[in-house]
Amino acid sequence: MKYIHYILSALALAGSLSLSSCKNEVDDVFDKSSAERLNASVEYFHNILLDQGGKWQMEYFTQDSEQGYVYLMTFNKDGSVRISGNNPIISQVVGSTATTAYASQSSMWEIITDDGPVLTFNTYNPIFHIFADPKDDPGTTQTSEQGYGHYGDYEFKLMRYTGDTLYVNGKKRGLQAVMTRLDPDTDDEAYLSNVVALADSFFTALIPITYITMPNGSRYLVRGGASLVPELCPEYKRDTIDDVVGVFKEGWTYFAEKHNALITPAGLTFMQPITLTDTNDVSVVIQHFKLQPDGSLLSREDGVTTLAADTINKLFFDPTLARMPKGSTSGTPELAWTFDSRRMEGQFLELYNAFTAGMASSSLKATVRRADLLYDETSGRYSMLMRTRKVQGGTVMTLNAFLYFDTQRIGTDRFRLVFNGEGDANALNYVDKVAQLRALLDKISATTFRIEANSKLAPTRLKLIDVDNESSFLFVYLQKPAST
Repeated sequence: MKYIHYILSALALAGSLSLSSCKNEVDDVFDKSSAERLNASVEYFHNILLDQGGKWQMEYFTQDSEQGYVYLMTFNKDGSVRISGNNPIISQVVGSTATTAYASQSSMWEIITDDGPVLTFNTYNPIFHIFADPKDDPGTTQTSEQGYGHYGDYEFKLMRYTGDTLYVNGKKRGLQAVMTRLDPDTDDEAYLSNVVALADSFFTALIPITYITMPNGSRYLVRGGASLVPELCPEYKRDTIDDVVGVFKEGWTYFAEKHNALITPAGLTFMQPITLTDTNDVSVVIQHFKLQPDGSLLSREDGVTTLAADTINKLFFDPTLARMPKGSTSGTPELAWTFDSRRMEGQFLELYNAFTAGMASSSLKATVRRADLLYDETSGRYSMLMRTRKVQGGTVMTLNAFLYFDTQRIGTDRFRLVFNGEGDANALNYVDKVAQLRALLDKISATTFRIEANSKLAPTRLKLIDVDNESSFLFVYLQKPAST
């Protein structure tokens, strides 16, 4: 009797049993027919779904090659259910060009009996049943999906209820979905918009690699987190090159494994538990990560393993993030830390404003469009790229100028950036003719900076603080500049 424990729970909660001994408990339970026990279980779960306003969050997975999705469901006594979502698949359903789209549709629900109670969404709901439609997924180029679609479920075996959490398994595919009770006054669209915003704050394509750090300090690299189907690879194996059946393979590709996940306001959840092995051959099992105040994620399983970006100052100088395409002659970096002139304070603000004014009033007559800090892959040096514009003979000219720096990382959150007197012809001409630029460079070179980040997981904006004068600081943000 596969579902006897659900039935026992139902009867117990309903107060149907008056027990005086273990013997009486067995006798009373088995005095009921299997049909009566099943009906009691159906009523038990029916009441749970409707209780306290009937609003639930469902963490929904389909197949291990696809990200998970968050749906909100409001169950009503008249047999209707309102289902809301905000995800890329809904964009396809509603014909939106946006990355994700919000939609809310009502349909019908029921708890039926099989070999146990089963929750079925028994009328078609386009934003939810799309995952179970046996047709090709228009979001991919694969042709083998015909007849399978997303491999999703719309009927779920009701397994167990603990606290405010209901565990269900897809009837056809068997994948577990977790339903969590929500306040009935929850605004579906606002809630799901926040989930989308959280996903953007957890992972960004601008920082392609983050790290899972295990208790002994061993790390797994996480690549492609923004897809929510990231690749995980042991850091200590990343640079290993293997010759596999005569094919030359880069170490990452050979050792990486993909694992799908979803994001809720509570944090990050992988579809299945994942076993990681550290450099001492000790295993750690992870699945759920809780969002921390500093923006990192902490494993619920051991309370020690974390998911975050690299140390802040290493990230700042990482040539894989802020680099000039090798051999490029356009002077356009792929990624750069850009000075945010609107968010400087103290001496840096004064000097930067003086620099831009000096460029305009000098014989150069140039407007500073922006200044970037980046790794110039062509020269192999960290540099400041000044992007300027001037009008000459009625023609608007855009000039890129590079100044080069020596760099020093101090601990995990401090650094020095010292102008070494070198640069290209344009930049050295600026230094020669604009005294205010030299003053700014002297200040930067004399400063030890402490870095604060907007997030430890997706640090796209950094505050660079003068350690000798906390009121003097500047901000830089990571961006992909438009090409010229």
